[in-house]
Amino acid sequence: MEIRVKVFHYDVFTTTPGKGNPAGVVLNSDALSTEQMQLIAARKQALRKRHLLVD
Repeated sequence: MEIRVKVFHYDVFTTTPGKGNPAGVVLNSDALSTEQMQLIAARKQALRKRHLLVD
């Protein structure tokens, strides 16, 4: 089963685009399993990833 998610890419710790640490953020990832989140992280290996889970 294929699941599509949007990964937002950000440059963090800077005010200059392209000069900070790259980060990827997946919103509303509470429907994803741990394995799915790890797969997304592996595919976006160059980025630091954060999956935001809302209670």
